[in-house]
Amino acid sequence: MIAPLQKKILIVDDDLAIRRLLEVCLRQLPAGQIAVGGGQQALDVMRHEKIDLVVTDLMMPTTGGMDIVNAMRSDPALRDIPVVMLSCMGNPGLPEQASAAGVQAYFPKPFSPSQLIGVARRLLSL
Repeated sequence: MIAPLQKKILIVDDDLAIRRLLEVCLRQLPAGQIAVGGGQQALDVMRHEKIDLVVTDLMMPTTGGMDIVNAMRSDPALRDIPVVMLSCMGNPGLPEQASAAGVQAYFPKPFSPSQLIGVARRLLSL
């Protein structure tokens, strides 16, 4: 019997506690997870692994969430991967900016785990 192909979620956040929280939340989905602490690591992973969904923080040192999205959207191999962005910044224009950049969903921190799981399930077609 051949096991069905498993989807993979890439979690990107420089805060270890948030990465762990996201791992626990998203573990409810039938998908594997890779968690990294920075944007450049995320781009490296995406270039070597088949990733089906990226969940990323907006504000990170060096390579932030928008940098990741811009790099993904300019790379034909990565441009179609859906992105969920999280941010603790209270700028009311951020959701629109994220959407214009190609982000499928934006959540302010603190986020609702059940809403995040629902959106991830939809974006992964589960």
